Amino acid sequence: MKTRRARIAQLMLLLLVTNINTVIPQTTGNEVKARMVIVLLDVTPSFKSIDQALEQIKAVIQRLGPGDEFLLVEVGEPPFLPEKKVKFQAVMPSVPERLLSPSKNIHEWKQRQHTLDLIWAKVRGRQKLMLASLEQPIPLQHGGTDLYAALEYAAQRFGAAKENRPKILLIYSDLVQDKGVPTNDPPKKGLAGFNQADVSVFFVPWESQEAWEGKENKWRAYFEACHVKSVAMSEPAQSQTQTPLKESGIPKTPKSPFED
Repeated sequence: MKTRRARIAQLMLLLLVTNINTVIPQTTGNEVKARMVIVLLDVTPSFKSIDQALEQIKAVIQRLGPGDEFLLVEVGEPPFLPEKKVKFQAVMPSVPERLLSPSKNIHEWKQRQHTLDLIWAKVRGRQKLMLASLEQPIPLQHGGTDLYAALEYAAQRFGAAKENRPKILLIYSDLVQDKGVPTNDPPKKGLAGFNQADVSVFFVPWESQEAWEGKENKWRAYFEACHVKSVAMSEPAQSQTQTPLKESGIPKTPKSPFED
């Protein structure tokens, strides 16, 4: 039997070796599907809400469930190199479809419950590793802000994901692109497709009603042209009350023999 230290080491290894080619089994029919969640975090001095953003990102991690894929991507100085900007990525262990169908008898139900308990324990283990990583200070990047490159990377990842998989993009940024000349405008060339992702932008600085409406309209038009499913933008006060990610809908208890 593995020791607790060995189990922790195994969980750490599983988290660290996860790569973009991992295949995640999906549920079918009316069952809940695992999600792909990408978080873009602005780590430049111009973004004044990084501490509040980190607290929300921790809450997002705690709401991940089996099969969910999670990436935390830093938005900072160019060049954008995934091996440097992707702070971490993880794929949570999946729940096999057979565990979600009705059990034939109590003995089978107990076996499935045991298996589900183990899967959820692994999920909690990976959550703890990511949360521990976020307790370390994140160095600010002072050499500009390449927001456009981070958006392009997120679009590429969503484009490679399965069509029927819920995709969620959470952006924590002041929406400033700064590669020499700062601008609040979205990209104008090479519109990337976000593959029907739900997009939410948090802690966007408030200046005035007129400035806010102008910025919101420009960015909404950009995302809608990039084939998103929905888009929402919140200023700091609103962002404090938002719930960026719902709890996973993957059950923690299998269906009993008495359920259809």
